[in-house]
Amino acid sequence: MAPAAASAQILDRIEVSRSNGVAEIRIDFAVQVQYMRHTPPGKGRELNIFIKPINAPPPESEVADETLSAPVTDIVVPFKVQYPHLG
Repeated sequence: MAPAAASAQILDRIEVSRSNGVAEIRIDFAVQVQYMRHTPPGKGRELNIFIKPINAPPPESEVADETLSAPVTDIVVPFKVQYPHLG
């Protein structure tokens, strides 16, 4: 059996808290990333945040799809973070 290819982990954890009466969501990454842009610019049911790993980003062949579920809270409805989400 061939050894599995190592893949770089990008997502680390999600924290959800309440700040001044509104939800505050923090997404931590396992590597340093650069914010590129987000859509939609206003409100929406889905938020897409585009980032780019920096400091020697792994080749695309080493980046595996990742999904991280937010902790269950009474602050926001359950949600997931996906990387990379290209579709």
